[in-house]
Amino acid sequence: MRIFIFLVLISTSNFASANSSVDAENEGEAVGILFGYLKEVDVYKFMCSKYAPEMKETISRATDDWMNRNNTIVASLLSGLERTPENEVNELLAVAQKTSRNRIILFNKLSKTEQGELCSKMVTGLTEDTVKQKYPLAIKHLSK
Repeated sequence: MRIFIFLVLISTSNFASANSSVDAENEGEAVGILFGYLKEVDVYKFMCSKYAPEMKETISRATDDWMNRNNTIVASLLSGLERTPENEVNELLAVAQKTSRNRIILFNKLSKTEQGELCSKMVTGLTEDTVKQKYPLAIKHLSK
């Protein structure tokens, strides 16, 4: 499961967004990738609700709908996290915290227009399940 931590670093970086060939080879990596994706959604949901309050309801609905549509995948993620050794989960959480902090800093550097565009893009991504196209193997591992 060590590679799992490495994959979270990759999946939460800008590199991963530009390089969709990074995908999971096993369930541990899939857990890391999806955990990173959901942390990204959490950060942007918070930031968009704060800085684009007119989108708060739309963002919440898109997030809730995604979680409901993908409840099997989310359950597999939670199950995978429960089976992960505690020290690795702690490392994962530390990486997620640093990544979230960096995302907040970068979001705050965007113009109001760019923030709105990013928020709209997130809603579209959730609505269209773009994570399934971006990480098909991770989704496959967690859909079992």
